[in-house]
Amino acid sequence: VLAVTILANLILVPVYGGIGAALSFLLAAFILFCLLYFFVSKEYRLHLMRVVSGPVSAGGVMAVVILFIQNLPILVIVPIAACVYLILLVVFRSLGKEEFDLIREQISKNRVS
Repeated sequence: VLAVTILANLILVPVYGGIGAALSFLLAAFILFCLLYFFVSKEYRLHLMRVVSGPVSAGGVMAVVILFIQNLPILVIVPIAACVYLILLVVFRSLGKEEFDLIREQISKNRVS
């Protein structure tokens, strides 16, 4: 995956700049996802559509929201986008009990006493 990222950056960044870097990252992330899915699905029964449909749908709606609020300051856009994404993950039932337990655990660890 690292080699793909470096090669894609060498090819895409000189031509497309920041968009090229984003595309090379997207390509590397996609390859990594495919590899992880391949190896994990050997041990566990995973349905690809069930795994990706919620996050992809939530990301798409978040992107549309960002398009509508793109003229706001970035410090306003990011929290709104994150909230939209998380709420939609819950609505699409992409976050299960394990994820909520992990979030609660991390929040309790990070609390300042």
